[in-house]
Amino acid sequence: MPEEQRRPILVANGINVFFLLVIPILILIETIAPNSDPNIREFSLLLMILVVIISLIHLFISYLGLTHLSRLLFVVDFPLVIFLFPALSGNVGEQDLFWFPYLVAAFSIIPQLVLTIRYERVLYLLGMLYMLVLLYFSVEILLSSILQQSPVVQTAQKYKFYYLRSLLSVWVIINVPFTYLKWLLMKREKELGQLRDQVKNN
Repeated sequence: MPEEQRRPILVANGINVFFLLVIPILILIETIAPNSDPNIREFSLLLMILVVIISLIHLFISYLGLTHLSRLLFVVDFPLVIFLFPALSGNVGEQDLFWFPYLVAAFSIIPQLVLTIRYERVLYLLGMLYMLVLLYFSVEILLSSILQQSPVVQTAQKYKFYYLRSLLSVWVIINVPFTYLKWLLMKREKELGQLRDQVKNN
């Protein structure tokens, strides 16, 4: 298997292992943390346990050799669990309007890390489109899930267009340079492969 194909598999598995190592520590901290709202604590623990379960499923599927499926699930389900599940279940507050959509923008780097442009172009483009659509509707999803019409929520609704524009700008700032760097790396690896073939033939 070429290095370009092997690298995203290792990255995806490495991130899953990282979650398995770090989240139990976070669960312990959340459990013993003082002055924490019981409802928030309960939901945070549920969310972290779900991430651990998902990471285990990804690693098991990858162990079976189904690396495409494992990485495709990686792209799809982490945003679902970490963003959509809290939002659609009503476990977000007005303070989340200031940072939650930017978390979705950060998620857009996931397809860049675990999928390749050359060998998985369709999956790569679908993953990027999925993240962009999720980002585009993230503010609307949050606003619809917050029932209390506080001044903060009303202001966010009023300036929703400008908020969305800043989110899309962050998406572009993250992904355009990263895509360009991946293209340069792919081009360089292709040139090195051709050079190795020439050396072998000679």
